[in-house]
Amino acid sequence: MIETEGSIRWRKSSYSVDDGSCVEIAPLERNVVIRDSKLNRSPVIGFGGNQWTTFVGSLT
Repeated sequence: MIETEGSIRWRKSSYSVDDGSCVEIAPLERNVVIRDSKLNRSPVIGFGGNQWTTFVGSLT
């Protein structure tokens, strides 16, 4: 699912479950932001390119 909010295109995780407990990501020009998928207006957490790579790498 992709939701467009202004110029931000949010993508829901492919690991999402039907109860909505997951995160959405939006790649920006030089950053990636994530938010709680249950709260469309939730605060976002931003990562620079190298930070995002490190974050994702730490999850596996």
